[in-house]
Amino acid sequence: MSLEFVTYKGKRIALVELEERSADEAAELLDEAGATLSALPAGSGLVLADASQVIYDRATSVAVRAFAARTTRAVRACAVVGADGLRGLALTARARLSGRHLKACRDRVEALEWLSSQA
Repeated sequence: MSLEFVTYKGKRIALVELEERSADEAAELLDEAGATLSALPAGSGLVLADASQVIYDRATSVAVRAFAARTTRAVRACAVVGADGLRGLALTARARLSGRHLKACRDRVEALEWLSSQA
């Protein structure tokens, strides 16, 4: 599984590494990460998902929605790297509609900085 916890500026952040995965691989990783993250205490999770160059199709979209639904209680904030163009717009719209605290970022450093400021 490509999920690890890193510490950045004293904050424990879950790093979900999806970059350059096929749609099926990304869906499988999101399912595994969702199982781990949903066990965190309510509102405690900070997540950085790197989706750079992930092949995005219907299956990936379904997996992302399932991941979000499964982790809603546990995740305080989520930053996504690699959601640019139309994906970034869709992500922002989905976050607004769902009330999730989510941000599309240019790179991991921006994502880590933003996540570390979410207290």
